[in-house]
Amino acid sequence: MSSGPRDVVAALYELPPEEFVAARAREVAALRASGDEVGAARLRKVAKPTVAACWVNTLHRHWPDELEQLLALGADLRAATLARDRAELMRLDRARRLRADGLVSLLWHHGEEQAASGLRPPSNETLTRVLETLTAAVMDPEVADVVRAGTCARTVVHEGFTLVTALMAVDERPAGPTVTLLPAPDGDPDGDSDDDTAEDTSPRAPS
Repeated sequence: MSSGPRDVVAALYELPPEEFVAARAREVAALRASGDEVGAARLRKVAKPTVAACWVNTLHRHWPDELEQLLALGADLRAATLARDRAELMRLDRARRLRADGLVSLLWHHGEEQAASGLRPPSNETLTRVLETLTAAVMDPEVADVVRAGTCARTVVHEGFTLVTALMAVDERPAGPTVTLLPAPDGDPDGDSDDDTAEDTSPRAPS
């Protein structure tokens, strides 16, 4: 792996989830051997991504241009919200849905190819969580930065600010947006599994 801390973290998030813990342990040991106890402690705290978060990170690796086209809509949506431009908000939201659905479709087809090789495709629950995270990334610049970097450890649900609230009257303008990180399953603080393990793992084509 690369020697820079950020490069090491980025490389860890490119690995299949089942290889993450062992690779992180090797990097932690290497830092300790070099005398960097602080860096080793920090790296040890880097969370293993859930299954759904791994699929979000797959978008960064395989379709960065398409992902950036979606994330770029965030600034335009916020500007249209400030301008109270209803027509522009409607147009941008349609574009957001089309681009997000397109990325999920790419993941589904990628999963089909993996399944043909005997690997596990994303479940319906996983694809739903990916779509929720993409929506959060469009609405929240901090989430967008994590998605853009391909270092998601948990999926995210956006709350509190939607196209509907953006179109409300000025006097009824809501509070700013918030996001909720979906935790790893109970008993799995390191994110070694994902809630979608209990779901039907047969993939479906996104609508």
